[in-house]
Amino acid sequence: MSRTAFYSILFALLCLSRLEAYEVRVLYVIDGDTFTGVTNTGFYEKKDIIVFRLYGIDAPEKKQNYGLSSKTALFNLISGKQVEIIKDYGKDKYDRNIVLLTYSGTNICEEMIRMGSAWVYDYYCKDSFYKDWLILQEKAKKTGLGLWEDPNAVPPWVYRDK
Repeated sequence: MSRTAFYSILFALLCLSRLEAYEVRVLYVIDGDTFTGVTNTGFYEKKDIIVFRLYGIDAPEKKQNYGLSSKTALFNLISGKQVEIIKDYGKDKYDRNIVLLTYSGTNICEEMIRMGSAWVYDYYCKDSFYKDWLILQEKAKKTGLGLWEDPNAVPPWVYRDK
């Protein structure tokens, strides 16, 4: 294979890994910010089961207070549904695709924050909507929604470091 052909293929693969707006059928909700899905959109040679991590939010861990409720909230929003990935940020260190997604026009990450089912993940959320998400989080906190029923709720990134 020529060097030009190699670089052309490499460039195409890099572009495909960051394509916007593709559909995924949700197979299994792992926790409040992670799920598996299957796609057959044309960028993959065959249907692949992929692990997805929701961008810009962090949900309670499974063994953490409100962990099961957070998982249930995401399950109720997307399980078994055909969702649209509106932005793919690439892979994290666990080989999960970091994504923003919608279902029927609802931004799922934003909805998890609105319901008090996840925190805005300050360390990673760098997009322009970050401030809007913080406002939604503050509203959920003030009204005691979801995990905010506990005024001393521990963020997952603190819980994991214990």
